[in-house]
Amino acid sequence: MSGKSFHPPQRTLIALVLCFGICFGIAQVFPTDGIKVNDDFELVFLDPSDFIPHPPAARDGIEDADAYLAGFDAVLNEDSVRQAQEAAIQAEADSAQARALREQQQREIEARKALLKIQAGPEGIKNLDEFFASAASASANGEKIRVIHYGDSQIEGDRISRLIRNELQKKYGGQGPGLIPPVEVVPSVAIKQEAEGNWKRYTIYGRKDTTVKHSRYGLMGTFAQVDSAGGKLSFYPSNMAYGLSKKFSEATLYYGSFGTGGDIRVLFGDSLVQTIQVGDSTGLHTKKWQLSHIKKGIHFETNASDLEFYGLALDGGSGIQVDNVPMRGSSGTIFKRIDRSQMRSQLGSVNAKLVLLQYGGNSVPYVKDTTQAVNYGNWMRSQIKFLQSVMPDAAFILIGPSDMAYKEKEDFVTYPYLESVRNELKRAAFETGCGFWDIYEVMGGKNSMQAWVDADPPLAGKDYVHFTPKGARRVGELFMKALMDEAEKAK
Repeated sequence: MSGKSFHPPQRTLIALVLCFGICFGIAQVFPTDGIKVNDDFELVFLDPSDFIPHPPAARDGIEDADAYLAGFDAVLNEDSVRQAQEAAIQAEADSAQARALREQQQREIEARKALLKIQAGPEGIKNLDEFFASAASASANGEKIRVIHYGDSQIEGDRISRLIRNELQKKYGGQGPGLIPPVEVVPSVAIKQEAEGNWKRYTIYGRKDTTVKHSRYGLMGTFAQVDSAGGKLSFYPSNMAYGLSKKFSEATLYYGSFGTGGDIRVLFGDSLVQTIQVGDSTGLHTKKWQLSHIKKGIHFETNASDLEFYGLALDGGSGIQVDNVPMRGSSGTIFKRIDRSQMRSQLGSVNAKLVLLQYGGNSVPYVKDTTQAVNYGNWMRSQIKFLQSVMPDAAFILIGPSDMAYKEKEDFVTYPYLESVRNELKRAAFETGCGFWDIYEVMGGKNSMQAWVDADPPLAGKDYVHFTPKGARRVGELFMKALMDEAEKAK
């Protein structure tokens, strides 16, 4: 026998019982809401009931996202459903049972259509009928009109926007991916772009670079500069884009000179097309080219470190252009901080007829009471009014926050004030003559995000915030159905 001391199991049992007892005692007196140490750190402790085994409670919210979304299929295919019903009647198969089933199906379709509906206040949705009229005649008139989809990181990479663009261009005509930022951190499926050299990207949203002493961020809220060693920006059609987005016949560069000026060499593939000489502090500039062959890309070379590049529009000659403008970390309260004369100049020149504003998600986690929700709604209302003053002929639709979940003990649940934020955004929309699309309710409402994450394949990511590509596609399909329902009403 070795010289090691023997540790009886009874001691381990006693230690575990004592530990359990101490923890249970602490739980009895520890505040149920936790102890806040600072803005970023909070101490929480188990509730006494957590020490007692119990069966899992039923969770509020939809259980199966795919089954729930299948309920919209009859709405998305409403024409086919109606044709089948009419065929059954003509075939004299319209029994009492068939009529009852058809009436039930129609009630369900109407209920889902009401859920999908773009809501409006007493003033309706200003300029929306005019948008549909312009869209219907744009191609025939050789006119180009824009739909600008502003949003937070939920639309990064052209998610949601790409389906809206494709459906609108198929229906009304148009080509190309629209506006592209000069430098992007998240690759877009709409376009392939590269930046060679030491380019610096600046944004009005997120963490602002304090070295920037002006507010000239342009209509996309961003600009880029390169150092004196020079650099190159390249843009190519994307193999991942929809077919119409891969084709574009016009390129428009937005840039500015507010320093010593310089040159920009423009190349289509390997061929030098133009050298632009930009004068000292000559302000904003726009340059447009007609394109015929772009497989080898469009390139811009410069060593002018004072030049500010705001974006490139890759469009067709007429029809609908849909711009995807994601602003990671933004709550949508930044537009009034951008240089107003620049915003008026750029936004006033692009012929925007419809503006989608998809915000709220970045505010939801930080709203701790209804007063903060009201304040956020008021801020958004002032932003909308400013944008309406810049684009008085455009219709606006505000898309509220999707469901977002955080972990509470063992469950992922909707943030406490998400519905308050949603309600205040809806109020802001109604008071400014905007439409409001309630993506939260369309998803399934409270605690629906869990089901979207659990879907196979997943419709949302493990951050319980962002949609997967498949989830974004479903959202885009449902929004387009709601928008096309408005188009039918406008006829």
